[in-house]
Amino acid sequence: MEVSVVIPIYNSEKYISKCIQSVLDQTFTDYELILVNDGSTDNSLSIIKEFENKDQRIIIYNQENGGVSCARNSGLKLASGRYITFIDSDDFIEPDFLEQLVSKTEASVDFVFSGMRNIHAEIVKKKISQKDYYWDLDTEDDFIKFLYQPLQSSPCAKLYSNCIIQKNQLRFDLSLSCAEDRDFNMKFFYFIRKAVSLSYVGYNYRRDVDNSLTKKKNPNYFKYRCVHWRMRYEMCRERSFNSDKVNIKLAKDLFSLANDEIMKISSQQSSIKEAIKQCKHKMLYVDFSFLKQWNDYIIAPKWQKFLILHQKYLSFILINKIYLHVKKKS
Repeated sequence: MEVSVVIPIYNSEKYISKCIQSVLDQTFTDYELILVNDGSTDNSLSIIKEFENKDQRIIIYNQENGGVSCARNSGLKLASGRYITFIDSDDFIEPDFLEQLVSKTEASVDFVFSGMRNIHAEIVKKKISQKDYYWDLDTEDDFIKFLYQPLQSSPCAKLYSNCIIQKNQLRFDLSLSCAEDRDFNMKFFYFIRKAVSLSYVGYNYRRDVDNSLTKKKNPNYFKYRCVHWRMRYEMCRERSFNSDKVNIKLAKDLFSLANDEIMKISSQQSSIKEAIKQCKHKMLYVDFSFLKQWNDYIIAPKWQKFLILHQKYLSFILINKIYLHVKKKS
């Protein structure tokens, strides 16, 4: 078996038929389709059972509702393919999707990733593409660029080596309330050496689904982004990638995270006291000693860098609030 296609399903009666049919219409046929019904209370189960009766490649697994990460983990336990790909139940793929990605799987390739289209009301609103490239992740330049490629926070439009997943017992972390997809990818990236990206785009991602997790705000989002920054840092250190170029990239990334979050907090309709409290709490996850070490290479106004690196939140918040007030008046 070449590919295991895993689709977690929860109350997806509106879209699941098109999703499954898009898999059955693939020009590449050496796959199994694992449908994990995560305690749906609508007609999703009866719909997927109808498909099961029509195609022997379909495997249905029923479980009590545990969330999308739990459903994906159930799929990982059942997967027997050389590669695994994930599809969300409200999305769909083009007929040549599997053929295009599988065509790039050589013996040494651990990971294949491509772009996706954002769909709203059946209309393409945005197309995010990669470049055609063979990534040698044992080289410093390729590895640091690879970590910052588009869509690395999503498990979709990708092929994962099942051998690496099972050998290292990789699973989606059920304790995370957000960013669990990025977390899984980061853990997977620890073990891979060769990857291929495609400019081909054959995954269609619906952005107009009412219960989409991407629309839900999570108070821990900044914390997890900092945790994943630390994972990038540690991966580089483990591979002995410690050049100025790598450190400057990491420093710019971390500073941008901190700056954007402080800007967001200072722009909210809250008291200055509450804003300072939020900044102090969230910035605990930022490695300021690392930022200060590479301060000279961070591109930002000197006053801005000084206030952030020395954690002068009151001054920063006041300046930003005055700026926003003047901008609004003008």
